[in-house]
Amino acid sequence: MREYEAVVVLDPLVGEEMIEGSVEELKKVVPSLGGELLGVDRWGRRKLAYPIKKRVEGEYFLIRFKGDGRIVSELDRICKIREPILRHLITRVDR
Repeated sequence: MREYEAVVVLDPLVGEEMIEGSVEELKKVVPSLGGELLGVDRWGRRKLAYPIKKRVEGEYFLIRFKGDGRIVSELDRICKIREPILRHLITRVDR
């Protein structure tokens, strides 16, 4: 299994409950497909470099996990269809 990091930027105007629900959904994907969740760090609200969907701030999260390509594909799919997620980036960590 390889180690990955996913940075997810959520719309802060949707409310704390919706933000937490979206992150919980992403956290459940990893163990459901046989991966290992290493941690979730909340970076907080930060100013975006450029407006995304007329938003100038975003709520940032870092999700670290071990797994295979199926998990990466599923996380990518979910991030593309979830409304409160403005942007996401999943990268492999070489150690």
